[in-house]
Amino acid sequence: GKTTLARAALGLLPAGAQVTGSIRLHGTQIVDAPPQRLRRLRGLQVGLVAQDPFEACNPLDRVVQHVAEAWRAHRRSAPRQTIAASLTNLGIVDAATRMTRYPHQWSGGMLQRATIAAAAAHQPPLIIADEPTSALDADLADTTLTMLRQTGAAILLVSHDIGVVARHADRVAVVYAGRIVE
Repeated sequence: GKTTLARAALGLLPAGAQVTGSIRLHGTQIVDAPPQRLRRLRGLQVGLVAQDPFEACNPLDRVVQHVAEAWRAHRRSAPRQTIAASLTNLGIVDAATRMTRYPHQWSGGMLQRATIAAAAAHQPPLIIADEPTSALDADLADTTLTMLRQTGAAILLVSHDIGVVARHADRVAVVYAGRIVE
């Protein structure tokens, strides 16, 4: 249910999925919003850090292309120096060289940071992070979430790891069967 909720907030559920209730971003209703309106919001107003960074990346594209997709999706050119700088800021050593490698040549933690760079590319006011630390050890999980918070965006952190959430969230909601229970 957690991932479904995160995907619903971006209008990314499969065709035919039924969503009830209301999800609003800056007064814009997300539930049942037209696809073109949702496309304009994604990336510019809401960034997404997917649960599995390897699944989020096309294995045939280099990591730089994965991050650059944040610009291409909005018909903008991706500045290589900006991509390299954002990866460097997220702790990727020698980012300008490493970003030319393929996803399978990166560790899970490095690739998750590339996904954070893509999600934060346009400095959206909201980033939805779906289990962004599930493949990371505890120290790297905390470092990655600290870096995510440094983007300045509000973060909807979706996680089953209450300890990690407690260390990084201002408010916590426990969800069961699609409803807040605590």
